[in-house]
Amino acid sequence: MLTLLTADMEQDNDRRNSARVSYGAVLGVIEHNGTLPTKSELRPVKALDLSHTGVSFTTTRWPSSDWLLIMMGSSQQPRYASARVVGCRSQATEDDTRRFEVHCEFEQWLTPVHA
Repeated sequence: MLTLLTADMEQDNDRRNSARVSYGAVLGVIEHNGTLPTKSELRPVKALDLSHTGVSFTTTRWPSSDWLLIMMGSSQQPRYASARVVGCRSQATEDDTRRFEVHCEFEQWLTPVHA
């Protein structure tokens, strides 16, 4: 069952307005350069939550760009969206692995072109 997360359950500095649901799927992410990459170019990240306006995820790398391309869905039927990074913060871990929580706002849904 999905758990609804609302802004009043989050920290005071959370600026996201949309209701979101817990979403533990693995996403594919790459810095966005205007083209659709091959699936092997995407790096896997663990999603935290999802709303109709954005997604947040954890990663071991600080985003090197303000724009990301995010792949969601199955590898047979992927959905791609360009997204703007609206926040990133360090996250404490028990095993001393550097982790970052990245918050993104969807900008545009993209459709792959099939030959």
